[in-house]
Amino acid sequence: MRSHLVWAVVTVAMASACAQRMTREAGGDVAMDSRSTPGAWDSELKGMNGWERIRGSAFALPKDNGTRVAVTVERGFPGSNYGWDVREGTCAAPGRVVGATAGYPTLFIGEDERDAKVADVDARLEPGKPYIINIYSMPAERTTTIACGALTPAVSDSD
Repeated sequence: MRSHLVWAVVTVAMASACAQRMTREAGGDVAMDSRSTPGAWDSELKGMNGWERIRGSAFALPKDNGTRVAVTVERGFPGSNYGWDVREGTCAAPGRVVGATAGYPTLFIGEDERDAKVADVDARLEPGKPYIINIYSMPAERTTTIACGALTPAVSDSD
């Protein structure tokens, strides 16, 4: 009976850990639980323009006077460097960059075909305004979008 109780506790602990979204950055894991934070945003990224194999996700949380944004790219090409940013608008009609372009660290795709980065943007995302995450084939030029996803509010303030 005691072993069943231990197993149940371990199962619940693992489920709780999986419920929290994680990303890696140079300093270690960064936990961002977007489901329980008012003002949080989520996105699923899909490849485009000949890069359809790429997939990814992003989420954003309010932080002080800005926003912390985490992005994960999967199924990228090993050895590639990709740029990324948050923009106003839609994937079909992207607008201006949110925050400073230099604040978005370059994604370096490893042998596991993935990378994740976190950026602290000096602007808040405004409810009711459309935002996207763009991934670019060239980090400095940001001219060829290879993946995009709409950021949508993860929870409402009344939840």
